Amino acid sequence: MSILFKNLLAATLFTACGGTGKIIVEPNTDTDEAIDTSTPDTDQTDTAPTPDTGDTDPVDTDTADTVDTEPVETPISCMVNWTFLTPIDYEFYSSGNPVDATVQIDPLDDYAGHTVRWENRGGQVLADSTVDSTGQALYSGIDYSASKGLKTIFARLVTPEGPCDTTVERRISVCDEYILEEFTTESIDWVTRGDAYWDPNGWVEMTGTSQGQKGAVYNKVEAISSGAASIRFTIKTGNGMNGGADGFAFTIMNISSLTDLETWISEARSGGGMGYGVGGPSGTFTGEALTVEIDTWHNSYNGTNELHTDPTTSSHIALTQNADPGDHLVFFETPNVEDFQPHDLRVDIVPNAVKVSYDGTEVINENPQLNFKGGQMFFSGSTGWATNNHIFDNLEIFHDCQ
Repeated sequence: MSILFKNLLAATLFTACGGTGKIIVEPNTDTDEAIDTSTPDTDQTDTAPTPDTGDTDPVDTDTADTVDTEPVETPISCMVNWTFLTPIDYEFYSSGNPVDATVQIDPLDDYAGHTVRWENRGGQVLADSTVDSTGQALYSGIDYSASKGLKTIFARLVTPEGPCDTTVERRISVCDEYILEEFTTESIDWVTRGDAYWDPNGWVEMTGTSQGQKGAVYNKVEAISSGAASIRFTIKTGNGMNGGADGFAFTIMNISSLTDLETWISEARSGGGMGYGVGGPSGTFTGEALTVEIDTWHNSYNGTNELHTDPTTSSHIALTQNADPGDHLVFFETPNVEDFQPHDLRVDIVPNAVKVSYDGTEVINENPQLNFKGGQMFFSGSTGWATNNHIFDNLEIFHDCQ
């Protein structure tokens, strides 16, 4: 063989092997696999990396098994009923304070294995409660009161056979602002005007029992927010003369200026105006206001000192609007209110309703199409020829709820 032919043959064989002649294998980074410490096989066919299909990866297998074996509940149709005992619909709570709720399940032979799930609107389970031997399940917590707003509690019964496919609901009002004034001491936050005064016995008196009196007390620090609100206080009236009169009121005027509030209080009519009447025939006020009045004298329009006619001849509690004692939204007769005993009043302003309770009994639940705007608050009262004491105490207000 010639030297030239040998050189050509060697060059051809080198080119066919290609590159550097080394086999490069990417390192295996899957730490779940054992490390092979044996001497690597340099045969190209044997050492080619095997594609990872994921079938033998222990991590993937475990995850798939966990998902496949997770229990799946199927809601069932339940032939038993359950209802809320507490709270009342739209009950008021301060943000971050515990909410207590109770549901009652219809009578069963055995409540063993029954629970109640407390859920939010999205169906998330917030808590579970065991049903006791009386068929009741209790919840207490802050899951529903962490932030202000109108919230809904959902309660689902779970039987030994599975969860029921329906829930019962109860709405609550959660508020950022809360006012509590018991008047046990003379507060610098409250300003008295006219014949009103703080009594050392621990209340505020609007008039005393003298004739021709008019008084008011307003708060110079806090105003009431618009939207849902709950207003509660104790009243005491009577011990007067000539049949007792005239009445007293708690008013919230949609104004921002305390100077303006002072003006309207000074201009308010006594007698049938009860120290708050400045709207309608009683004055020039044309804004918005909401008043809870306790009226103990029947007014009949005569064009002079009586500028409206009351909706009843009996003593009554009423809601009036726009500082006009004749513009009644709703009312309820209270013939015993002048017994000179404490009586508790509660007014809840909630979506589509105004609810009034007297001594713990709901006496008004109506929708007067009220658009409550909030504002400055004050108590007032007056006497004329007939007189009474007019006492307020234990003011409690939930507001800023929306």
